[in-house]
Amino acid sequence: MNTDRIKQILDRLAKRIVEIEERPIPEEGLAERLHRGLPTVHGGAVINPELVEARVQALHDISAITEKSGVWGPSSVDFAVWNFTDRIAASVEQKRQAEIHSIVSAAAMKFAEDPSSWVVDILIYGIDGSCDGMGFGKIRFVREDLYETVAIDLHIEDFPRGVQMFARLEVSAIDKQSAIERAESIIDEHLMVLNAICVHSYPSLIQVARSNRMGRSYSAHRAGDSVVSQGIMECFGHNLKMPLSGQELSFHLNEKVGRRVNQMLASGATQFNTRVLRAFQFAGAGCVDPHLERSFVMFAIALESAVLGKDTKSELTYQLGSRVAHLIGNGLEGRRLVAKTVNELYSRRSVIVHTGEYGVPRSETALMQYYCFAALGMLAAAPTFADFKTNADLEKWFKDRMLNGPNHFQPEYEGAQTSRSDTG
Repeated sequence: MNTDRIKQILDRLAKRIVEIEERPIPEEGLAERLHRGLPTVHGGAVINPELVEARVQALHDISAITEKSGVWGPSSVDFAVWNFTDRIAASVEQKRQAEIHSIVSAAAMKFAEDPSSWVVDILIYGIDGSCDGMGFGKIRFVREDLYETVAIDLHIEDFPRGVQMFARLEVSAIDKQSAIERAESIIDEHLMVLNAICVHSYPSLIQVARSNRMGRSYSAHRAGDSVVSQGIMECFGHNLKMPLSGQELSFHLNEKVGRRVNQMLASGATQFNTRVLRAFQFAGAGCVDPHLERSFVMFAIALESAVLGKDTKSELTYQLGSRVAHLIGNGLEGRRLVAKTVNELYSRRSVIVHTGEYGVPRSETALMQYYCFAALGMLAAAPTFADFKTNADLEKWFKDRMLNGPNHFQPEYEGAQTSRSDTG
């Protein structure tokens, strides 16, 4: 971590705090000054908007550095910067400017501390107890009886009772809160991918998450040709979801795509793996969203992010169609059909995003889902891509495919050669 840069940011913040705190209060008074910006209440005191702005800028700059290391959680960074701001402000108020340099150095050294290893268990929903002990990527599913666990508040009326499922993983973090936030982020990524590879119809019956999507929902209605003849109220219960069983999880992880995705999650991150896995996350979000338009857009984002990447800036529709065609199209006619269909679907995506169009046919969402998973499955499991490490590897493959068209000096189909010989 670039602690020298963090020290520079803290030093700049300290100087700004000193400048603000030592500035004489104008005759208009503190109340008028506070109305110039949005004050923040912290520690029971109203904080000057200028000081809040300076602190927020420092927090943003430091967070950009700490995020790369992955060992500092947002809450811990926020607390550290608040604590630093309070200490500097108190030193100015108590006229102990000599302490400011040591406060800056101590705060910078805090960010240089080595992280510790933490084992974190996070409550999850939508997964059956038969998955106990099974692993997926970096996480392992474990059962825990909350009646026997200390420090669980079972007085919350709707808190889950008895045996529950947890996701367990080991992370490196600077403190407990950072470890929990880091674990939550990794688990969310894993569960979205899991929703994608274990998809059941649409919306998927399998919906694994840290929030409870398994709860039963209810509706009621009555209708008639007039107010006096509406009839009785009819009530209904809905639950279109089912927990993921150990047998089904094992089945998906033994299939070609699931096995490869599991390996990608468990192994060290590469550009190519990250690109494919993030696309699976978007696809997983599309699988569990009952809103057709949102789901359609999620599948489109998954397909686009995997196939186009960051470097493609022009003719997006054409390039997406042609790349997907070369990725999953079978023969010239197959590629032509894939390119045409993907172009049409991507045009629909643009209309949804730019005009807020509603009314996407279920068949088009299903078609977008099909092309999305066909492309992602190919990138994840095809031997061609097994050794890819970088985005450049995939870009080169697509460019080579574009150049490797039919040889006009030798007909593409054997039938064409035969026909030509016969007419010779």
